[in-house]
Amino acid sequence: MSPERLNDICQFLDCQPGDLLIYIPDNDAEKAEKNQQKLSKGINIAKHQLPKTDKEVTEDIAA
Repeated sequence: MSPERLNDICQFLDCQPGDLLIYIPDNDAEKAEKNQQKLSKGINIAKHQLPKTDKEVTEDIAA
């Protein structure tokens, strides 16, 4: 993810990057799996709430 995209997400959600990102050591597989599921749900929700990119708007118009 680019820093610009992270900035856009944080601005839209009025949050800090630390509210969105977590560090999970590779050696804790069970915890990593649970957190990945939570993160995936959060990302899917955020994707539907973010403003569309210029490319997405162009694709919608073309369709």
